Amino acid sequence: MKVEKPNRSATVAKAVIDTLLDQIAREYYGGPSDRDYHAHRRGLIHAICWPASWFQERAIHLSDSRYKAILQNQLREIRRHGDGKKARA
Repeated sequence: MKVEKPNRSATVAKAVIDTLLDQIAREYYGGPSDRDYHAHRRGLIHAICWPASWFQERAIHLSDSRYKAILQNQLREIRRHGDGKKARA
């Protein structure tokens, strides 16, 4: 039996994705026009949307603002404890 995977990006509002992408571009890259940012953009969208499918599979419903707040908190923690330059290499 073949099971279809949910469209992960459909579970996250475009405005939330755009806001988080902009934040990542500014904090971890040289801004939205950075060449590396554009090379990584598709993977970043996947990383932003994957938790939504995880929540959905477990019947956990979050508002867009709560979902965005959770991911922004994670980005702050990464920024505080991680090495952004090393992560981009």
